[in-house]
Amino acid sequence: MKKIIMTIAVGVMMLTLSSCGKTGNPEETQMDAAGELLDLFINGSIGAVDSTDQTSEFYITDLNMDSGEWDSYSVGEKVDLDNDGEEELIINGPYGGKYLDARDNKVYEFAAGGGTALALSYTCYDGAVWILYSNSMINSY
Repeated sequence: MKKIIMTIAVGVMMLTLSSCGKTGNPEETQMDAAGELLDLFINGSIGAVDSTDQTSEFYITDLNMDSGEWDSYSVGEKVDLDNDGEEELIINGPYGGKYLDARDNKVYEFAAGGGTALALSYTCYDGAVWILYSNSMINSY
């Protein structure tokens, strides 16, 4: 029964993600300041700080970018994850990776996966993006 519920949940998530495209002017190609800051992070020129701990900074070079390892990271897509009209950066990685936002001339990590009991993902629902934390541990009773 648990496998059926999990399969249904994954299927619903896949359908909602596929319908979560950009809405807006497709001719708009000018990079904004936030996008430029995220690109500077990707290039290793600037670091990202934790939104809850301003003294904690990391650079992309601090992450294991070796795609052959289970705990490796990779640069993902840019999506408006916080519904503010600007795209945030997804860093794919263990337990859902990290979500980075650019504001006030800095890059911030505002969400990160934290193990099998705190897996990070997002979905679109009713025209908005929702960030999810889920427990992917399976109980065997």
